Amino acid sequence: MDDLSYFGIRHEGAAAIGKVAQWSETVLSSSRHAELLNLAVKSSIVNRGVSHLIFPDEVQNMHAPAGASAGGPQGRMTPTNIAPPQESLEQAAGLLGKAKRPVLIVGHGARFSMSEVMELAETLNCPCLQFLN
Repeated sequence: MDDLSYFGIRHEGAAAIGKVAQWSETVLSSSRHAELLNLAVKSSIVNRGVSHLIFPDEVQNMHAPAGASAGGPQGRMTPTNIAPPQESLEQAAGLLGKAKRPVLIVGHGARFSMSEVMELAETLNCPCLQFLN
């Protein structure tokens, strides 16, 4: 990639951030700016990593077109919540009900439901091991 100037400093484009960014793109004056921003945000959420947009000086100084409106995430991402089949839930509940010393081991998938997980741990009177990185 050619050298670019942004924030008044010469850089080697995406190579400057390539070690940490899982997605990087140069925003050109002819780019669809809102679309690139939406893609960067989506990529960060889906891939759980850093997205990087390079804004050369000539793009930083551009004015937005009259009547331009901000985009949003609607229709860009599928729901991320998942659930096991009912049969599997019933089987797990049966096994937990019979267990003498149950323990809950939860990972990243439970990160948005930790209050429910902890409520279940209290109901079962068992420890909960969390691996949420």
